[in-house]
Amino acid sequence: MNRRISRPARFPERQVAVQHTAISLAISAALFGGSLAAQEAAQGEKIEEILVTASRRTESLQDVAFSIKALGNDEIQRRRLQGIDDYARFLPTMSYFANSPGAAKIVFRGVSDAPIAFIAQSSASLYLDEQPLTQNFNVDVRMVDIERLEALSGPQGTLYGDSSQSGTLRIITNKPDPTQFSANVGAMLRSGSKSSMSHELTAVANIPLVEDKLAIRLVGFTSKDGGFIDNVLGPTPRFGQSDNADVVEDNWNDFTVSGARVSARWFVNEDWTATGSIVYQDSEADALQEHDPTVGDLEVVRFFAEPRDDEWEQFGLTLEGRIGNASLISNTAYFERDVSYINDRTTYASYFSLFCNGPYDPSYNIQYAPAYCYGGPTVDTNDPRNFNTYLQRNTRFTQELRLSGSTGRWDWLIGAFYEDKTEEWDYRTVVGPNYRDTIAYAYWAGLYTLPPNVEAWWNSGDDTKWEQWAVFGETSFKFDERWTLTLGGRYYDTTFDKTYFVERPDGRLDAASNPGGNPPGFSNPEGSDSGFLPKVSLKYDFDPDKMIYGLYSEGFRAGGTNRGRGDPNRVVVPFTYDADIVENWELGFNSRFAGGRVQFNATAFHMLWKDAQFEFNDPSFNFSPSEPFQTVVGNAFDAVNDGTEVALNALVGDNVELGLSAAYIEAETDSAADVCSTAAPELQAECRATFIPIPEGSRLPLTPKFKGAGSLQYNFPMWGRDAYVLGQVSYTGSSVNQLQES
Repeated sequence: MNRRISRPARFPERQVAVQHTAISLAISAALFGGSLAAQEAAQGEKIEEILVTASRRTESLQDVAFSIKALGNDEIQRRRLQGIDDYARFLPTMSYFANSPGAAKIVFRGVSDAPIAFIAQSSASLYLDEQPLTQNFNVDVRMVDIERLEALSGPQGTLYGDSSQSGTLRIITNKPDPTQFSANVGAMLRSGSKSSMSHELTAVANIPLVEDKLAIRLVGFTSKDGGFIDNVLGPTPRFGQSDNADVVEDNWNDFTVSGARVSARWFVNEDWTATGSIVYQDSEADALQEHDPTVGDLEVVRFFAEPRDDEWEQFGLTLEGRIGNASLISNTAYFERDVSYINDRTTYASYFSLFCNGPYDPSYNIQYAPAYCYGGPTVDTNDPRNFNTYLQRNTRFTQELRLSGSTGRWDWLIGAFYEDKTEEWDYRTVVGPNYRDTIAYAYWAGLYTLPPNVEAWWNSGDDTKWEQWAVFGETSFKFDERWTLTLGGRYYDTTFDKTYFVERPDGRLDAASNPGGNPPGFSNPEGSDSGFLPKVSLKYDFDPDKMIYGLYSEGFRAGGTNRGRGDPNRVVVPFTYDADIVENWELGFNSRFAGGRVQFNATAFHMLWKDAQFEFNDPSFNFSPSEPFQTVVGNAFDAVNDGTEVALNALVGDNVELGLSAAYIEAETDSAADVCSTAAPELQAECRATFIPIPEGSRLPLTPKFKGAGSLQYNFPMWGRDAYVLGQVSYTGSSVNQLQES
């Protein structure tokens, strides 16, 4: 568990927090039947070969000419991996951040600018089977009946496209098997000295309907992760005029998740197969997964409950077949997600009120807020208690076609991709049970006729649409038994448009800087982006067990649109921002020794992150009075990410398996992060007076310099069955949560 200092969201000053060192140790023992890894170890055989499909064809992990870490079904079960926070510990080049479970930000090789992003998309892509589900905060797929997890480090732009600029995480589910019936039920209970009870119940059934032709697979699960954060009694932060006695609770951040998956596979004939699936998951968090060390260990002071609900569905259809000597795959998928949450706004409101002091009232010994600010109860203007609400819906339709084949020494693949996705959200800030009794409401009511349903001081909404198409291809040529050259490329074209509005509590739309003559309160920026991504690698096989490769690859994150507000003549950040590109140079070595009983892989990389998308508070606020705090994105800096990663697996004797993995990463800016450079020349001096550039050499956030993990498993027979004892340890070094000057 990573502990972080809880801070007011989007306060206009740049703030830095250090993530504490995270060390975990888990030991488990179990009886099981037919575990391949344990049986092979007991017989003194080779390390189990893992087959992956990361390059869009099935091959041994040891033969792949880029960095990849894979966890198979047996390993997922043995390690008791359930979500991203579990398996991220064993993926050295991947970092993970979430202030609420079920909402994951994934980072590969240090390509990150901030822990929370409202606008900028993720720099790493997430796939569930054949569909990208990537968002700025990704879904956390529960690891139930999962065939394999593949973590592809480094840019994967050629085959995986948008947002795979730093890496790609693939979650591959088990498919129906028409050859045999199988079923299993699992249950788990656990507790800790500082947490409430946790439990999980899972059920899986594979049912052949037509022998060797048609089968369905049914998966269901429900679980609860017990809370471990205490909400303790405390006063309001500024003047202490009230407290949170009505919501004090121990272990108040319980997290529950339930879901189901139904899939069917039909072997139409010897050449064609159809697989369809429906996936559903609902996650409910009672509170954020963060604590405030200034209050106490694993303690916070909150004045309102902070629930988060995340419900999503995925529908997929895959057709696989042969056309002559070539293989054709068609993947059609639709994804829909609904998220809602509440955040306590009390601490933020106290900070905000520092900017809103109006006339002093000696009768109450308080400072009133001017009309554009808000307050608490009538005599409590500068010590408010309130919260914000957020509703969001995302949809995503994707269609991909891939045609591949082999001709002598050639392996080739060509493909086309289409995507249509949307995001809509509604954000109401400073909501409270007594808003209509506040000084702010009284000011508004004195100036305007307010509608009867006013409940929030500020309401904003967004409706963004993206449409993207791409064509891509890769080909590999074997010069002889040792040398293989791979060339790849992807051309993409993306269009995007946004409709954004802001509404004040009187129901009146805010004045805005709007291109295209939009009415007050609305902006409708739009843009487009296109480009080409190359890839080239050269692999040399010393022998069937040892190889070395060199790789150059690129990845991108599509550009987008900012929201338009304020004086159009004094706006610093453009309405649109460009794609950012990661260029990657990589050298890798994969090997097996001692007759396949020892496996050692090592990779070194050098990456250039160009025109990095940086999300920050718009400095226009500081010299444009009509512009409240607003998050925007700009192409603000370049960065250099250098690192090495190693992995060792060994069978020690006949009954002991050893696993070690580690990564060391230096991720720093290669230029000053200057968000004022895009402003008009006459505004740049004013801008830099309030936003000082973050200097070259500043450390990128969310990535520790060192991360490592190890495991030791002892296999033995018990009561006529195979058993094991597994010990595992992981270490995550310190990291920062914002760009930090080194």
